[in-house]
Amino acid sequence: MTESRQRQDKEDRVANTDDLTIFKYSHTFTYGDFNKSGTVDLWRVAKISESGNARSIQQGMEKSLQLSATIRIFMRYQVIHLSEEFHDTVTSSTLWDLTSWWSYIGKTSYCIDSVLRQHGTGLELASFCIHAVRVDLTVRRPIQLPMECVSRYGRTVSRSRPPTSDLREAAPRDGPTYLFSTRALPSETDANQHVNHTAFIKYCIDCASLAAIEGGVLSHFHDDMAYYKLKDFELEYVQEISVGDKINVVCWEDSTNRRVIRFLVKTAEKTACRCRGEWYPDSNGYPTKIPNPKPFVSNL
Repeated sequence: MTESRQRQDKEDRVANTDDLTIFKYSHTFTYGDFNKSGTVDLWRVAKISESGNARSIQQGMEKSLQLSATIRIFMRYQVIHLSEEFHDTVTSSTLWDLTSWWSYIGKTSYCIDSVLRQHGTGLELASFCIHAVRVDLTVRRPIQLPMECVSRYGRTVSRSRPPTSDLREAAPRDGPTYLFSTRALPSETDANQHVNHTAFIKYCIDCASLAAIEGGVLSHFHDDMAYYKLKDFELEYVQEISVGDKINVVCWEDSTNRRVIRFLVKTAEKTACRCRGEWYPDSNGYPTKIPNPKPFVSNL
């Protein structure tokens, strides 16, 4: 058994290096993680964070949060940062370590921060923060976190409040926007029977790609978004989307930074999610494109 394989077999072990670290595991990227530009799609990176959170709940957080069939956790906000090294160094043989920890404990909600590092070098590839709320499904309302959880972690977390954003900016009435419509598919739902948060990322990136390719809306983007180096992506979840719902995604350029694209995801004329993406600048201030992507060669 190779060292890489041995590391992968340890992925379900919880790290107890300190009281706030709730999960740590190692794995590798695989061939299927990469897109046509030779980089990993954002929604797949988000899945790494989600898998860590899911394992954390299975291996201790479920007890700390006193979850049940009627008491569940729903994500309220998420921010993902990709380092430039992520775009330049990650390959299908890259072994990484993911560490997650409590960073905020509130009355009904909490935050978990995570960092993805290259194994051995410690090079930071990506970081994540999620803000989640504890919900009673019988009344569809947030409920207080267990006092045991608050007293154990609340005094030693690093954040005094949840992260904030400026995602409430409305789509311009007079400026150019792009509309992409789709429907929620069964394959996009999760255990909560709603569209998974990673599907929102796919909707937004596809919307931006179509807007860039067709032209007229995004002045600094003219190609599939897979060919640009993404820096940050944040999402504010407002409402659930169920199977079969019609979805309208609108995107437009930020009014002050042309490397920033804003999104609204709507269903039944109600906002379901607000998003914002920012891409790395090149030497001229334009979004950095991935140079000469190399196609993967399969031995099959």
